[in-house]
Amino acid sequence: MTESPASSSNPSVDGAKEARGAGRAGLLRGSSPPAEARQANRERTAFVAGVAVAASFLLSRLVELPAPIEPLWKAAGIALLGLAVALSGAVVAAFAFIASAAGDFFLELEPQMLIAGMGSFALAHVFFVAAFAARMRNGGVRTKRWPLAGATALVSAAALAWLWPDLADMQASVAAYHLLLTAMTAMAILSPAPAAAAVGAVLFLVSDAILALAWFKGAEAILPFNWPLYAAAQILLAVGLMRRA
Repeated sequence: MTESPASSSNPSVDGAKEARGAGRAGLLRGSSPPAEARQANRERTAFVAGVAVAASFLLSRLVELPAPIEPLWKAAGIALLGLAVALSGAVVAAFAFIASAAGDFFLELEPQMLIAGMGSFALAHVFFVAAFAARMRNGGVRTKRWPLAGATALVSAAALAWLWPDLADMQASVAAYHLLLTAMTAMAILSPAPAAAAVGAVLFLVSDAILALAWFKGAEAILPFNWPLYAAAQILLAVGLMRRA
């Protein structure tokens, strides 16, 4: 019995069909970036948007805006940085940026909601501390930085002592907040997170010192330096705490 031509198999023809099918599948796969690349693009877009909005807030002093717009503008850049950090997978750190954005909003309101703002930033530092603690738990402590962390804590304590007589009935709340801020800065210095995080934490400490000097020592002339230092601090903290960093 012979095989009919219709049912015969030609290896070269079948191989060519398989090759064409594989090529089409490869093109289809290539037309859509891998999930990881898409995720990285989303993180990058949120981060760049956060940097741009935070930087643009420097222009807020040049324009007159309706009451709700300026606080929202101030908070938006930091919230977008938090979104970038969340998209990277560092959820605990992301909550620190969201709490910071809430603090920015409260402090920019008229009249200023000082206690709500301080409370929001205190919560932000709790989340920052937790994020750095997780890094230290997984990657150890940079013991060579103990002298730097200790010196930072001493300078911070000296600054609080200098401010103390001017704090009046806010001594307890400012002291509690200052302790959290100092702890966050020291842990950033000691953690194995990228150096950007430590620099950002120190800048955060300096930016808050500027606010304290303006509020409690009457040094309002230095207030314009607060936002550039603070925004730079948050940007560097985001760089250092994003999961892919």
